[in-house]
Amino acid sequence: MNKKLLWAAGLMMTSLLINAQNGDNATMPKQFVKNIITNADTSDWRGITLQHDKTNSAYYATANGLQQVHVLLIVADPAQQMKLLRAGMEIWLNWKGKNNTNKATGIKYPLKSEEAFNPSEWQQNPQQGSSQIFKFMLSKKTEMQLTGFKKELNGKHNLVNSSGVKIAINFTASNVMIYELSVPYTALSESVSFNTPVSLGIVFKAIEQSDFSGGGGRPPGAGGGRPGGGGRPPGVGGPPGGGSNSGSQQRPDFEKMFKETDIWYKFSLAEK
Repeated sequence: MNKKLLWAAGLMMTSLLINAQNGDNATMPKQFVKNIITNADTSDWRGITLQHDKTNSAYYATANGLQQVHVLLIVADPAQQMKLLRAGMEIWLNWKGKNNTNKATGIKYPLKSEEAFNPSEWQQNPQQGSSQIFKFMLSKKTEMQLTGFKKELNGKHNLVNSSGVKIAINFTASNVMIYELSVPYTALSESVSFNTPVSLGIVFKAIEQSDFSGGGGRPPGAGGGRPGGGGRPPGVGGPPGGGSNSGSQQRPDFEKMFKETDIWYKFSLAEK
């Protein structure tokens, strides 16, 4: 096991007060960090508490420094990964503490894929097929869309741009997706207040049935499988409950790929 996975195991062990906080009442503790590099490497998140959302098979965390706020998202389920890469994802920061996108700051990435997709090869062996397919799909995701920022920053941008907003996605050796986002306060259209509740929404857009080619409609067998339970993210520091790569044995939950879902939670910016 490499150093990254060894550290990740330690992170999960320190975060076992992880709860399945589905719904709109989840609260993230204040978490101040000095140095986080947005590179989809979780080693910078040492000691940060993760929360778990069963509905979306995702682990997430928020932390901030004096100049920016950081978001970490970990997704191990292949169906949820496919949904994210195909249909797109949005992250919203509502600085008034409301669980909605009204007058909120939005970051849309990945953007929806426009080309049709034949899932037959991926569906037959989603764990094996995910690595190459997902990395190919990710290589085409070169733009983000910003809204609710300073006027001159809103709109589409290349991932490398002058807005200061940074995004990185990568996959571990066990095909676990790591997503990191960094938003500088200087890019916002309004000043931020420390120790004041902020609402953050992660919206997973739905794949449309028309997106699938080679037979049309949903892939055969859609509706099978169940989201994973609590504990550590499979493939990041070991599967929950021990065992050998038990996370990769689960059948993907294809049905949820066709439903828009979200996670909303509250956090406060920590001064130090």
